[in-house]
Amino acid sequence: KSGILHKWTNFLKGWKERNCYIKDNCFYFQKPKSKNENKVPITEADIEMSSRDSHRITIRHGKKSYVFKAPTTMAKVEWINALRMAQQKDNPQSSSTNRIYKKETLDPFETRKEMIAIVQERVMGNKNAISSIFGRVYSLHSDLEECLAEFVPEAKE
Repeated sequence: KSGILHKWTNFLKGWKERNCYIKDNCFYFQKPKSKNENKVPITEADIEMSSRDSHRITIRHGKKSYVFKAPTTMAKVEWINALRMAQQKDNPQSSSTNRIYKKETLDPFETRKEMIAIVQERVMGNKNAISSIFGRVYSLHSDLEECLAEFVPEAKE
């Protein structure tokens, strides 16, 4: 798997584009037009997804955390699946410590169900959260339609 992801750098610079790829159980990323690349051994890393941001992926290795953002929810699903497959490629006994999903691969419909459950839980506990959650749901709508269109072609009609 290879492609462009955006990496969180800091509060001053924000999200910056990075060329990323997975090779030999390692995740590599580098600045565009740069020859210097960063390497993260995946077999020793925790791969996490944000429940607040449908595009965010966090890779934790040792004391270091790398936060990336995919352009779409579907792209995030593809990256998570590729990372988890590479993580278990040479080590099928490895027990991933991923906190949200325990499956080897991520099902976009399960992701949607989990997002809906999180929204319901927050709304039940805080009536004032409805307006802020509505804004999040509205922004996720196009990503969910994209997932549906790819996995259930008749949903387009």
